Amino acid sequence: MPSEKQPVLTGDKRKIEFAPNDKVSAYPEIYDHFVVHALELEGAWMSDESKLWDFHDEASCQPLLARIKHIYGVEASETDFIWEILHRIHAKNLQQN
Repeated sequence: MPSEKQPVLTGDKRKIEFAPNDKVSAYPEIYDHFVVHALELEGAWMSDESKLWDFHDEASCQPLLARIKHIYGVEASETDFIWEILHRIHAKNLQQN
């Protein structure tokens, strides 16, 4: 995962810059598990600006929020950044150990 903005050249020489992902990449083991089990995706790239809405096309985040609560035992909201949810999961895991 890139950790800072990285320009990508397109065919017409315009640059695309990826948003930073330092915060989300701070939890690599949780990140991989979250993508597969919570988001039910085979893989995903996330930035520090990614939210749950970026990874589904349902009318509501409620089923996804319920799945996160069931799997990880943490509360999340549709306005949270993914890194905030990963941080809560990490903190809960630390408390249990």
